[in-house]
Amino acid sequence: MPASSASRRLRPPPPASQSDGVADWSLPNDRLPGAMVYGGVKTWLDGLGLSRYVPVFEIHEVDDEVLPLLTLEDLKDMGIGAIGSRRKMYAAIQKL
Repeated sequence: MPASSASRRLRPPPPASQSDGVADWSLPNDRLPGAMVYGGVKTWLDGLGLSRYVPVFEIHEVDDEVLPLLTLEDLKDMGIGAIGSRRKMYAAIQKL
């Protein structure tokens, strides 16, 4: 196998510490790729009883940093069409 291919292979980092032997798979800022980066938003939506909107927030790349900045207009632009759900989300956002 060429060296360039071998250097591109992902390798787990060494264990976090010798005492616990648990590998540290975290990325900078403890964020994981893909949908897992939105875990806090998913938990927040679950708590509101609105978990059906998780895919919408993922598509629009809304994470814990963006969530508190959303406006009613943003929620509407994202396709949150039900007024009750949109208002419930916005009221909760204002408390963040």
